[in-house]
Amino acid sequence: MTAWAAIRVLAATPDAVIPALDAVLAREGLVPFPPDRVPPGYPAERGEFARITVEGPDASGATTLRLDAWRTAFARALALARALPGLRLAAAVMPPDAPLRLKAYARGDLALAIGEEDDDELFYRPARADAAAVATLLASWGLPAPSGPDPAAAWSMLAPGFVPCPPAAGSPGFRLYVRRTSRLALEA
Repeated sequence: MTAWAAIRVLAATPDAVIPALDAVLAREGLVPFPPDRVPPGYPAERGEFARITVEGPDASGATTLRLDAWRTAFARALALARALPGLRLAAAVMPPDAPLRLKAYARGDLALAIGEEDDDELFYRPARADAAAVATLLASWGLPAPSGPDPAAAWSMLAPGFVPCPPAAGSPGFRLYVRRTSRLALEA
C-alpha cells in the first residue's frame, strides 16, 4: 500500500490553520516558496522541500492537510496542536507495509494514540487507546463511536469520505515549503 499522512483540524478554516502551519514549519527551518519558481529538473536535496495540500473546510467544517512526509506527520501534528490549543486535531499515518496509525490532539497536547507507533515525537510512550477510550473521545467531539479501537475505523469517523492521496502540485490548496538554507530561498 502507498504511504500517506494527513492531519484533520476540526472546526477550522484554512485561514485559521495556514498561519499556524507556516509557523510550525518555520521552526523546522522551512519557508513558503512559490512552486512555479522551482526550475524544471531542479536537483533537490533530501529534505529540501515539504509539500502540503490544505483542503477545506469540508461539509463537517474541518480542514485537512495532506503531507508528503509520513515520518514527520505526528511531530508536525503535535506542534500544530500546540499552535492551535483551542482546536481539536487528528493525524493519521499509513507507513509503507504497516498498518494505519492514528493520534488525536486536544488542548494543545496528545489526547489519544491508536495503533502501534514508535512515538518518536514524544518523550514518553503513551498507552494505546482501547475501545472505550476511543468511543469516549469521539463522543466528546460529537462523533459516532467506531466498532473498536481500530485506527481505520476511528479515522473513518474523524475524516468521513477521506481518500488517501499525496499532495499534488497545481491542486487547489497546494503549498510548497523550502529549507531556509536552500539555494532557491537564498537566491529569491
